[in-house]
Amino acid sequence: RLSADNEIQAIKTSGIGLYELLPPVVFVSGIAFFMGCFISLGAAPLGNRSFKDMVFQMAYTKPDMGIRERIFCEPFPGVTFYVNSFSAKDRTMRDIFLADRRDPSMTNSIVAKEGRIFADPKSKKITVHLQDGTVFTTDKNLETARTIKFSTYDLIVGTEDLMPALSSRRLDPNEMFLQDLVQKLKTTPRNDPRYNDMAMELMEKFSIPFAVFLMGMIGAPLGAQIRAGGRFAGIVISLLIFGIYY
Repeated sequence: RLSADNEIQAIKTSGIGLYELLPPVVFVSGIAFFMGCFISLGAAPLGNRSFKDMVFQMAYTKPDMGIRERIFCEPFPGVTFYVNSFSAKDRTMRDIFLADRRDPSMTNSIVAKEGRIFADPKSKKITVHLQDGTVFTTDKNLETARTIKFSTYDLIVGTEDLMPALSSRRLDPNEMFLQDLVQKLKTTPRNDPRYNDMAMELMEKFSIPFAVFLMGMIGAPLGAQIRAGGRFAGIVISLLIFGIYY
């Protein structure tokens, strides 16, 4: 903007060079760099970890949160629900159709009049308690089938079914702090797919804040020099610089 309004030209005419204008740019860019480091090294891993913990906690406190009336939904991987009515007051489902496809060798289709979902934090299991219904079981090739009527039926969903990464609570690379990443990289074999993910995450922790610093250091002199072409030229040059840095 200073360049477009000829302010840079006026400053140069008064005897002030471009290098004398850079200290404030360096100062502001440095602050942005340290703020970026604070976010990438501390705030982002803490936020990602807290989010995963919150999702895990919600799975136990309100496991039926994903249930919607008259809509096919899959609150648990491999388990599809369809309920005609759902009472938010007593958390009761009525007129239920459920398809359990977690076992690759067979499919269980369940029809029940009523049901509720309970969570047990101690055993890390979620129980779908169904009443007055029928289970239709077929194998993968549809060669055999059987029908079972029940007054009560419990379908167990373990944490390994709910979210595999959280059953053992193995942290993802974006949840790890700097020291965690360095430690894991030392102990993880290079042929492990997680090694590349952690190495990329480690590089991004510094490359992204450094890009913020470079944006100021490169942008200030370029903005002072380039006026021909206006905003379009600035966008083209910015994309070229981004591509080279990437």
